[in-house]
Amino acid sequence: MFIVILIICTIIFVIWWLTGASVIIMSITSISLAVAAIPETVLTLVTIALAFGAKKLAKNNALIRKLPAVETQGSVTYICSDKTGRLVIFILQTCTGKL
Repeated sequence: MFIVILIICTIIFVIWWLTGASVIIMSITSISLAVAAIPETVLTLVTIALAFGAKKLAKNNALIRKLPAVETQGSVTYICSDKTGRLVIFILQTCTGKL
């Protein structure tokens, strides 16, 4: 969409240039048209990018339906597992005394 807007502004600039209009007025008009049209396309571009990202995540089974589960995982400092990769549920304690 962004490229289409730039192409349209360039076409308008060239048409006015061929008719003999002032270069300064053509430049200001083309730039103002681009600036006016681009903010409307930003929302579309972001939506499309997020849709493609969600599609890729869904393909890898990585979409999360419950946000609190992700927040809990994000607050974890260490994850302990044994050699098979199973998560350890028991509380680990350090011993400060002599053995």
